[in-house]
Amino acid sequence: MEKNINAISVTGVASAYKRDLKILKLEGLDPSFDNIKSGNYFLYRPLFLTYNRSAENGKQADHFIKFALGPEGRNIIRRNKVVPYFDGMLLIQNRLKEWNGFRNQALGQAN
Repeated sequence: MEKNINAISVTGVASAYKRDLKILKLEGLDPSFDNIKSGNYFLYRPLFLTYNRSAENGKQADHFIKFALGPEGRNIIRRNKVVPYFDGMLLIQNRLKEWNGFRNQALGQAN
């Protein structure tokens, strides 16, 4: 995508900031850490870490996920301009309230 100046692509924020790309604003806002965490930049995608406990490397995967959720892992995630899971929980709660409001409005129901 970097080689074609007319290309449009979808990627994660962390990957986009590591490349020579023009990152588009939405409603005048950059996809900064603070804008995503606050919900002001409305286009985001969660990253889910899952594993199979009975897999050969299940114990290592469990340790990695616990590390990613811990203070050091969350700091690494933040340094890469990504909102850690626990930091994003409020964002998800706010988005659910908005979606419920839109749904209720569409169905003609009170909030």
